[in-house]
Amino acid sequence: MTGRQPHVMTEPAQHSEQADETPGVERERPVFPPRTLRFYGGTLWPSFLTAAIASIVFFAAIDPATLHLQTLPGWEIGRMTGYTIGFFMFWAVGLGSSLLTYFLTSEGNAETR
Repeated sequence: MTGRQPHVMTEPAQHSEQADETPGVERERPVFPPRTLRFYGGTLWPSFLTAAIASIVFFAAIDPATLHLQTLPGWEIGRMTGYTIGFFMFWAVGLGSSLLTYFLTSEGNAETR
């Protein structure tokens, strides 16, 4: 995110002992959490939880060893590798969904509107 200014909120300054602050004058402070933290937290965490639940439900009914024999019989894939590949595939699908939701609901820049 190069070239972008961080989002800031304005709030009335509270009375303090410092001489450079005047009561009633608005000052800017950074918004917390930062936009990048909200982006990663709003996309990676829900997709991770979705992948965990999807893996539990999917692999409760389907054994990775049986699935391996039916789909890729020439490859040597163990049961734990099948669980891992399945989890990351579910995570990728959940991340795609979260990214799409984030970009469709994000406000965008004031300059572009």
